[in-house]
Amino acid sequence: MNTNDLAEIYLHSIEARGVREVTLVKYEWELARFLANFGKRDIEDITFSELINWLRNLRQEDGSRFAHASLAGISKGIRYFFKFATQKGYIQTNAAAGLPRYSQKPVNRLAAPERDVIKILNSLTDFVDQRGRALRDLRDALIVSFAISSGARLRNITELERSAVIQALKNPVVIYGPSMSYVYHLSAEGKGDKMLELRFSQSTADLFTEYLARTAHITSHRIFLTDNHHPKPVSRYVINDAFRRICAFAGTKTWLSHSIRKANVMAILDNGGDLKTAAGYAQHSDTAITLQHYVYSSTKRIDSAAATMDQRRHEEAQLMREMSKLFKNSR
Repeated sequence: MNTNDLAEIYLHSIEARGVREVTLVKYEWELARFLANFGKRDIEDITFSELINWLRNLRQEDGSRFAHASLAGISKGIRYFFKFATQKGYIQTNAAAGLPRYSQKPVNRLAAPERDVIKILNSLTDFVDQRGRALRDLRDALIVSFAISSGARLRNITELERSAVIQALKNPVVIYGPSMSYVYHLSAEGKGDKMLELRFSQSTADLFTEYLARTAHITSHRIFLTDNHHPKPVSRYVINDAFRRICAFAGTKTWLSHSIRKANVMAILDNGGDLKTAAGYAQHSDTAITLQHYVYSSTKRIDSAAATMDQRRHEEAQLMREMSKLFKNSR
């Protein structure tokens, strides 16, 4: 049977289970590269040797390097597809049964330095004003402002719903501190079928309000749109280009959304937040994920921890000396 035809049956069976759209998209993504290479073949003719060699070469395809997490997803997608084909009787032998699972090693994306995040944030107003608040510049500044404010993943930004933002703007949460501030909460689809709660600040809310008003005439359920004559939801490439443009304007190295997300987690820890708070901010189900993928021991943090430890020990030693002198004088 033609592999493309069988893949259509397989994906339809997944959709019939009532999974969320984001889950179905994940299954489609996991099979996309495989089908591009083997889709026109008869599935019975595909061998284990062909599959394993293709997976090994995939890491260098088109000059790109796939992370272990991506390879793990692609391998899993192929294994599940062949398992379905075997169980339903379309093939007799499962050629994908022995494919490697690949470890979910953390992707080595550096966290953006705090000074660069501040420079980027400080440049947004001038970036929007440079061409008279052009719609594209406003959109790109909003994308970056939202990423810095919320720590959102790339997919959360591309798939952000217009209605979710409008709802969030209606219900700010008041935070009382040295000065009163507002935090806005919105719901977004996370990994698998989980829902996330993202937060953004008043400055981002102001940009959202202006952008919503200027795009009110466009019919789209997504908020971020292309700026041509026929607007449509932006792709991940448009999102990344927004970061490149603004980082160049701010005079920093190019930092994309995931580096900003990691910087936010590190900033929470550096400003006194505990690991559980950082994991909750990043929407991780387990603090071990935060530790493995997001937390780095920088020289500054190690120096600070060592200095704090040394200071506390000296303070306790001084206190012990004073108590000892007081005890001797009282005798």
